[in-house]
Amino acid sequence: MGNNYIELGKRIRAIRKSKKLTLEQLSEMIGKTGQYLGNIERAEGIPSLNTVISIANALGVSMDMLLQEYLHEHSAELKPTKPNIYSPLLSKLKEMPPAKQRAIFQFICKMEKE
Repeated sequence: MGNNYIELGKRIRAIRKSKKLTLEQLSEMIGKTGQYLGNIERAEGIPSLNTVISIANALGVSMDMLLQEYLHEHSAELKPTKPNIYSPLLSKLKEMPPAKQRAIFQFICKMEKE
């Protein structure tokens, strides 16, 4: 798995532990199995955008806190050239099924390597 997934998993685990939540407690809060969440924390599974949003909400943190390493590395690239340029994109992503969200996320990760 890519470095972004490793960092995401580490961050989720660190925040979960800082909030004194077990893997099972957090997984129950987001409606997933402990095994699935463990796979995310070990970067052995790729979470959908909806799952990352659910994790952030359950942990009481913002998405940018979970993705801070990625956002920091790519901050110049992510600055909008027009106001609200990302809002329509995020709206479309939220409407898509998890499989399509994962495919888009994988595509973005591949694009950043080029």
